[in-house]
Amino acid sequence: MTGNGEAESGSIVIGGRFRVLPDQPREGYAGLFSCAVDHAATAIDQVGAPPLVAVRARRDAPPPANLQSYIRAFNSGLLMPVAHGMGGGAYWIVCDAPPGPSLLQAPPPQPLNEAELINSVLKPLAQALGRLHTAGLTHRAVRPANLFRSESGRILLGPGCLVPPAFDQPVLYEPPQSGVCAPHCRGPGLAADDVYALGVVLLELLLGRPLLADMTDNQIVQRKIEVGSYQTLAAAERLPPAFVSLLRAMLSDDPLGRPSISALAEQGVGAERPKAPRPESRAPRPLMLGRTPIFTARMLAQAFSRQPIEALAFLRAGTVDQWLRRALEQPMIAVRMEEALRTGRDRTYEGSDAMLLMQVIAMLDPLAPMFWHGIWIWPDAVPTMLARVLAEGADVAPFAEMLQTRALRRWSFVSGRVVSVSVEEVERRNNRTADLAPGLRLASLSYALNPLLPCLSPVLSRNWVLGAEQLLAALEAQEAVEAGSGRLLDMHMLAMLAARVGADEEPGAVPPSAEKDLPMLDLFLLARAQKYKAQKTGQVGAFPRLAGRLLPAARERLKSWPGKGRRTRRLERLERMAEAGDLPAMLLLVDQDDARALDEQALGEARRQVESLRAAHQASLDAGEVRAAAARIGGQDLGIAAGVLGLLVAVVTEFVL
Repeated sequence: MTGNGEAESGSIVIGGRFRVLPDQPREGYAGLFSCAVDHAATAIDQVGAPPLVAVRARRDAPPPANLQSYIRAFNSGLLMPVAHGMGGGAYWIVCDAPPGPSLLQAPPPQPLNEAELINSVLKPLAQALGRLHTAGLTHRAVRPANLFRSESGRILLGPGCLVPPAFDQPVLYEPPQSGVCAPHCRGPGLAADDVYALGVVLLELLLGRPLLADMTDNQIVQRKIEVGSYQTLAAAERLPPAFVSLLRAMLSDDPLGRPSISALAEQGVGAERPKAPRPESRAPRPLMLGRTPIFTARMLAQAFSRQPIEALAFLRAGTVDQWLRRALEQPMIAVRMEEALRTGRDRTYEGSDAMLLMQVIAMLDPLAPMFWHGIWIWPDAVPTMLARVLAEGADVAPFAEMLQTRALRRWSFVSGRVVSVSVEEVERRNNRTADLAPGLRLASLSYALNPLLPCLSPVLSRNWVLGAEQLLAALEAQEAVEAGSGRLLDMHMLAMLAARVGADEEPGAVPPSAEKDLPMLDLFLLARAQKYKAQKTGQVGAFPRLAGRLLPAARERLKSWPGKGRRTRRLERLERMAEAGDLPAMLLLVDQDDARALDEQALGEARRQVESLRAAHQASLDAGEVRAAAARIGGQDLGIAAGVLGLLVAVVTEFVL
């Protein structure tokens, strides 16, 4: 359910019936605001309905594109979102209210016993996550700060769709192959990632204290990579025997080694354990990369990511090939790496070294995410990554190169991993940006892949603009602000319009007048936006202030229109259209190429007639006395010709002037 609206007394109505009070934050819950059902707007009996809260979405970390899917996935074990929409210059998500403080704020006074842990935590949360997974969704925010205990003792899981997947998740609750990624590069992940996080939560509740509180995030990730997650988190702890094998499986670094969520929901501690993955080969003596000792292929992949220049030299020297064959007894990896090196000898194209290193790391550690230009990223996270890059104004060159070289497709082939965000979809949308200026292509792709990402133009910092309708309204309400060079639209506005106005249609041709005249290009794009809005909503709308700011460029365009009378009449009509706020009509008036062509053709024909008559008159004068007699004889004809000439001159004066 989406929708927005303003109500009285500073409240905001979302979805037509949820009243948000942005001036009433919920005490004890940072970022939550009071919300109630507007009884006057609904006939549904709200007696006994759960309380609600509203969350203001973050501009730099908008909700995922499939937010509506979470709303449809009703789940009694989760605090569910129930509506979302714009209001008051922000985007709001209405959710079930927490029943009490989180387990992080109010942990159990003593460690839970085995029965409590199984019946109050493991099985209920596994059932709740199972319903979500059945709908094809992951949670990616299972952590004590997002678990709430009700007065009856029931533990509920808060929503995980208020920000991008795993965006606020501490690395402690992330598998190492996700923990190495920055929050915006993790993506929705797998159902097995929720199982892993649930395992960490169980371990903390079993021990009654936080884990690894004295270690930094980087230290936690590196320790997990070196010795494994279970060894890092639980090896030094005394655990009940029934939980040892369960937690060892739930905290497996290989997703295939973790039990299914359905088995946990049904059998609890007795859930069937998958066959343990084969232990990673470990060299008897380390391979030294600089001062870093390397014992496993996985450790080598991590070392290569930290020292890419040394890694490439190491690879081309053949040292890694020998170590893989002799120390690790991994000839298959060595053969594949040799093939990658052979095909990677062509270093003439941009990204060749990055492509080689990406493939080698994927071969050394098939469980790892994609490594590209110093960044770990799961391809599922491409939309979130691009949104973050756009919001931070970071260098887009590495990501443009990733798309240009089709590195996503290559990584998927080498690693054998299937990504939930279709590579074909990313490439299709990227191909649609081919006609845009280079500086707009990646920004437009970001807006296309993130439908809830607002336009990040600084001019619109107080508005949540998602499309043509909101952009037109925001610009209409503002004082005159130019984007530089006499332009009204800046880079973010141009990119968003390119992505979201007629995104499912073929791009319309830009009129010749707008190809080099930037203010005229603004008129063209905004007129197209107003026309698109009318098609989608059935309401054309009027934007007189915006039209007034585009009027000078339109006037300038009409100054070159042939024919003084026609030019004057068009200028008068232009003024009336601007007063009416009709941008498409203004554009049609100044860019009627057929009408301009006809008038210019008439002007040319009139000028040719005048030149022909002048030439005939001059020829007559040059003939002298001999022709004078003939002229007197044909005086009557010449008089008629003079009359015709006068009449013709009067007619073409319209065009000549």
